[in-house]
Amino acid sequence: MKIVIINGDEKVIDVAWAAGFTSLSVFNRFFKKQMGQTPSEYRKNQSKPSIN
Repeated sequence: MKIVIINGDEKVIDVAWAAGFTSLSVFNRFFKKQMGQTPSEYRKNQSKPSIN
């Protein structure tokens, strides 16, 4: 699921439905509990280039 959110151009709702969730708010709560941030925040943070 994380790979699709990071690399995919799919909307978060489409990822949620593909994962078996029938509610975006339930998916967002579940994801935030597991990852510490919402799917949108996660995608945004993962796409930032790292500074070395």
